[in-house]
Amino acid sequence: MLVWLVSRASVAREPCKCLSRAVQVSLTSRTSVVYRPFGRGSFDYVPFSFFGYGRNGFLLFIFANVGISFVACNQMAGEIVDKGKNYFMNIFQFIVSMGTAFTLASTPVDTTAGVRNGNPEGEKREIVICRGFEAHTCGPMVEVGQEAPDFRAVNAALEEVSLSSYRGKRVILNIFPSLDTPTCAMSVRQFNARASELENTVVLCLSMDLPFAQSRFCTTEGLENVVPLSLFRSHDFVEGYGLRLADGPLEGLMARAVVVIGEDGKVRYTQLVKVISDEPDYEAALKAL
Repeated sequence: MLVWLVSRASVAREPCKCLSRAVQVSLTSRTSVVYRPFGRGSFDYVPFSFFGYGRNGFLLFIFANVGISFVACNQMAGEIVDKGKNYFMNIFQFIVSMGTAFTLASTPVDTTAGVRNGNPEGEKREIVICRGFEAHTCGPMVEVGQEAPDFRAVNAALEEVSLSSYRGKRVILNIFPSLDTPTCAMSVRQFNARASELENTVVLCLSMDLPFAQSRFCTTEGLENVVPLSLFRSHDFVEGYGLRLADGPLEGLMARAVVVIGEDGKVRYTQLVKVISDEPDYEAALKAL
């Protein structure tokens, strides 16, 4: 933590020594305690964080320390007698103050958390329980009755497949964190067994697993009635469906959910499984077809 903003000045007996202490503290201090290197009644410093401010923090450091140096040199020369009558000193202090104010004003507030988590506007997010901890999705889930957002995902041949390519069919989106977890694997098996009895219906199994892992799993398990698709580069799915976990132990993976889309391309049914380790309601999803 840096400490450096000059708020008032009076004559100091050892300005060079004090200036050295000020610079040393500003470079090494990581506390948020107000530090007064010139003693009580002399220079007061307000704590500011240099680390994390990047270029603006560096400019703030320059403005403040140049100001300190100028005041210290004037104190040594005995030129500061009456600040109100020292025109040049007042002009310089005005420039330093305005520069500091501009630097602080142009320093962005930490708004990157929402952007990192795919929720830049802070809209409503869903809450799920992941391994005993509360976790949040990156946005609101799609709603029944709305047009299902189109998206592209990657198949085993590393080809991009879009939802719109299944227009005219009933589509079940089986969304889950990873095939390497027992519940996710079970949901794929369950939908595979039931999909063989469904007409004009395709089941898309969506996760962040790489296409190679998905293909290997389905081949090993002998699953031929579902279509595994990888979302590892599907930004449009993340934005359209809001199901990527923004925090928690599985941050970055998908939450567990089921979305049923009708032949007209509209959402007929949704379920966000509140406890990620639980299986989805297969019967409710099939009834919505």
